[in-house]
Amino acid sequence: MLTQYCPIETAAEIVAERWNLLIIRDLMGPARGFNDLHRCLPRCSRSMLAERLRRLERAGVVTPTAHGSGRTVEYRLTEAGRDLEPVLMALGEWSVRRLFGDPAPEQLDPGMLAFRMSEKVRATRLPPDRTVVELRCRRPDARQWLLLEAAGSTACDHDPGHEVDVVVTGDTAELQRWFLGRRRFAEALAAGTITIAGPRSIATEFPGWFDPATPWHATIARLADQSDSRTGDERAPVTTVEA
Repeated sequence: MLTQYCPIETAAEIVAERWNLLIIRDLMGPARGFNDLHRCLPRCSRSMLAERLRRLERAGVVTPTAHGSGRTVEYRLTEAGRDLEPVLMALGEWSVRRLFGDPAPEQLDPGMLAFRMSEKVRATRLPPDRTVVELRCRRPDARQWLLLEAAGSTACDHDPGHEVDVVVTGDTAELQRWFLGRRRFAEALAAGTITIAGPRSIATEFPGWFDPATPWHATIARLADQSDSRTGDERAPVTTVEA
């Protein structure tokens, strides 16, 4: 309930409500169906997600589009929702500079890591045939699989039944640090915190198969460089992969 006549409070009634900013974040790209959104936010119950989507729809931030018989609905941002993108970009930049660090134990999620990796596949860098990657995560222990194809990539938490081409093993925290830009893959390999097994021609290309996980990847990496320089650690040289 609004208690002050203030534009910030009016906006906060919508965007500061739990889950709403994350829903907007996950709709900044292509439209998503309900199940896809729920996979992005597994700790948000389905009933809560439905309520939050209705709330954002009433506020004119999100619009649903029905397909076919109407049973399939996709959500996308409206023009008003798109207007919030610079706000989220600035908020993310501030977080990276002031708050963002190594993942906390409750943020270690092998399934979410694999899912986010599948969404960031750089199709033009993949081998010509389907490539299956097995992620063997430790602490928490879990196995995840990535089925990578130029036509579309997916992640699954059960053996898909295809021959595995590459096996990547490491602590979940270290894999997340690499994917978010706080750790270079070459560094992790040198330290032994991540290992990769498979044909050399494929294994050496693996890190370049993925686009940056967030728009703040470069800032995260630069701040990690600065932190290492203050502690006297040397980071492995950057390998630039051209699209």
